[in-house]
Amino acid sequence: MIGALAAMTLLSAPPEQVARPQPVIVIRAIDDPARVHVREEQLAAHIAFVEAHFARYAMAGPILDEAGAMIGSLFILHAEDEADARAFMADEPYVVHGLYGSLEYQTVRPAAGSWIGGVIWPPAGAGD
Repeated sequence: MIGALAAMTLLSAPPEQVARPQPVIVIRAIDDPARVHVREEQLAAHIAFVEAHFARYAMAGPILDEAGAMIGSLFILHAEDEADARAFMADEPYVVHGLYGSLEYQTVRPAAGSWIGGVIWPPAGAGD
């Protein structure tokens, strides 16, 4: 973990206050161990789907186990609400072909971090 942190470029300046981003839907999808063959079989269709709907994704990527093997997927979607996210994911090839044993949906409001470019509150010392 230290190596990964050392490789990151750290900001020396304090964070800036940014506009409050819209909530996103975080989807944690864990593979069904009996269906892992679907990941390889549907990879091209999955990638094509992601590329065709690129603007809907704030982020997407595989979940890895300690050995680096793919065991699921994490999606962070721009969606109106959870129902919209579920309807969108219903057409995702990995979902259509039953790769995932579980899908968990959660609404999240981004509040801090380099991904949103700062923090949503006035940073400490901002009015000094």
